[in-house]
Amino acid sequence: MSALIRVVLSAQSARVLPGEKTEISAAIQNFSEIVDRYQINVEGIDPSWVTVSRKELSLFPKDQDQVRITLQPPAGTEARAGSYDMRVLAISQENPVERTTVPFVLEIGAQATLDVTLRPQKQSSLDQGVFSLQVANSGNTDLTVQLSASDPEEGCCYAFTPPQVPVPAGQSRMIQLLVRPKAPPPGKMTKSYAFTVTARPAENPKLARQVPGQFEHLVRQRRSAWPVVVVALVVVAALAAVALAVVLPRLKKGKAEPTSPAVLPTPDLAGTAMAQAAATQTALAQAAQATAQAAQATANAMATAGAQFADYVAVWAGTYACSGVTRAQFQITNTGTLPFESMDIRVVLLPGGDLVNGYQTNTPFVFAPSPPTPDCLAPGQARLDPGGRAWHGIEIASMTLGSSGRAYITLCTQDNLGGDCVQKSVDFALLVRLRPLEPLQPLLPTMQIIPVRPIIPIPLVPTP
Repeated sequence: MSALIRVVLSAQSARVLPGEKTEISAAIQNFSEIVDRYQINVEGIDPSWVTVSRKELSLFPKDQDQVRITLQPPAGTEARAGSYDMRVLAISQENPVERTTVPFVLEIGAQATLDVTLRPQKQSSLDQGVFSLQVANSGNTDLTVQLSASDPEEGCCYAFTPPQVPVPAGQSRMIQLLVRPKAPPPGKMTKSYAFTVTARPAENPKLARQVPGQFEHLVRQRRSAWPVVVVALVVVAALAAVALAVVLPRLKKGKAEPTSPAVLPTPDLAGTAMAQAAATQTALAQAAQATAQAAQATANAMATAGAQFADYVAVWAGTYACSGVTRAQFQITNTGTLPFESMDIRVVLLPGGDLVNGYQTNTPFVFAPSPPTPDCLAPGQARLDPGGRAWHGIEIASMTLGSSGRAYITLCTQDNLGGDCVQKSVDFALLVRLRPLEPLQPLLPTMQIIPVRPIIPIPLVPTP
């Protein structure tokens, strides 16, 4: 502090909320023996928050004058709540070494604002609903938000992942909510549960926000098993035909020209396992196609009757490696009368329910089994029309061979999980890492055929 420059503030501190302004005055006095000019600066806060009525003053010896300093932190999240140590400086232009600094404390008050969004707001499923809760903090102070949910009948259990989440100022967080009914629906009627989610900041419980949701517990419909049986018989018949086509010519050749016993080659166990897994995968896909066709026939009948509804069939379509990362693929057939435009997909481990991966997207549909491009990641499409079929792949890198998982797939008729939403679950096991589904024929040359001895007819001897 210079003995030649005196600075006196009208206040030592001030408190203000974001968007508001406060004003102080600073009296500057020249104690030198010469006429001097003084530069007025404010340090310690963003310069855009400060307005000084005059940046320079000219004073005669022993003379004084005042400047007004206006402080206005911006509204929103930029001006964080807390104390800011400011400094008001008066610097001599004739001799910059001579300067005086006076401290000032600006207190910006907390302005907390909490917004909560539940997506989708309504969901239907046979076992449990998977919702996404977005908690946004548009205030200027950090919050720790505690989550809870309830329904008037106390008919459901609610699990948040995580149940408490820190939300910094100006940011948002996504939380998964699982809604599971405590009991099956009575009789054969769908049971609907209206519930309320509460987000309560620990720092200020008065800022609690609530958002409604609805879960429909569907009744499992018994479906005919004949499509699976037919497909299984077709697969067995196809394998038998291939085997006969390869073995019979060898048998005929051996009958005409007897040869010595052949040495049996070592079977390719890995190739055989891969072929069996691929055949099983193909059979699953064919069974799924038959099931989807049956569901589509039912949907067509309902559409003819004028019903408008959203429904689909989802089945596991195997796994594939994309850039060295394992992905699970699911085939989806729209069996309703409304198009789907958005998806929420969550994969959990079984048992336990630990989350493997999950996200929301407005472009989920790929109209060919992956990988259709060299990098395995084809751009998705935004719409799956009634009767259409598409595929979707999700990364499951944390799953190990031999583990089982369950995918919760929610499809909605509007973007951002809006409109009518339907959720279904698909269980799968990660037994063998396979390429995407391919026709069975290209896999046949890898099968190992073991030569057999030629069969020599033995004449029958009549019994005396």
